[in-house]
Amino acid sequence: MPYAAVYPFWRVTVSAQCASFVDISYPWAAVAAVQTIARRRTPWLRLSADATVPRMEFADVLRKRRMVRSFTDEPVAPESVERILHAAQRGPSAGYSQGVEFVVVTDDEMRHRIAGGGLGDERLKKMGMQPFVSQARVHIVICTSPELYRQRYREPDKFRLREKVSDDDLWRVPYWYTDAGCAMMLMLLAAVDEGLAAGFMGLPPAHLRGLLGIPEEYIPIGVALIGHEAPDARQYNDIGVTTPKPKRPAKDVIHRGTW
Repeated sequence: MPYAAVYPFWRVTVSAQCASFVDISYPWAAVAAVQTIARRRTPWLRLSADATVPRMEFADVLRKRRMVRSFTDEPVAPESVERILHAAQRGPSAGYSQGVEFVVVTDDEMRHRIAGGGLGDERLKKMGMQPFVSQARVHIVICTSPELYRQRYREPDKFRLREKVSDDDLWRVPYWYTDAGCAMMLMLLAAVDEGLAAGFMGLPPAHLRGLLGIPEEYIPIGVALIGHEAPDARQYNDIGVTTPKPKRPAKDVIHRGTW
């Protein structure tokens, strides 16, 4: 069982492996020991923002991450939402364009209105699914602006690198979607680390723009759904799928050296 030493501005979790030489009854001694441990990058030290939330090893977060399509009505702590958003902002950004933004929705009525677009909860029910979009207590709409990326690469430091490259060639791969996808995955992983469940639903951009006042130059790629996993969640696979498809083996998707 880990011990928690709480010190102003930071919290330290020290496993039983190191508790034998850290007397946590003396905060100053604990802090000094933690500073030494941190410098050594000892694997049994973890730093987090909240002493009440247990943290997982990264391998466990990856293993537990899945798309959840059934949520309880239990509320999500606001501080968990803030940490998830902070994690999303840690994603890579082409040219440091920072063109990915988020709209956070927790209002019950608005969540139900969001769920009315695209497939919609009613259509999900007809397909034998839970109305999982409106069930999720937190919606985070992920938006990206192609224009912010184009503007960034017209600035002097970037223009020197691409002055002979046309916009069509430069953006043959639209990296604003790459960055938005990275932000989405960081949110999904951060939710697992918070002990929460998460999913994702693509909805018509025009539907989301109209409801949430998203500017025309931003593309809402969809909604990250955050909540607590319902007991029946494991029985719901991908939308419309009755028999889950097996994961493709690594030998079929990993090409070494050449294709």
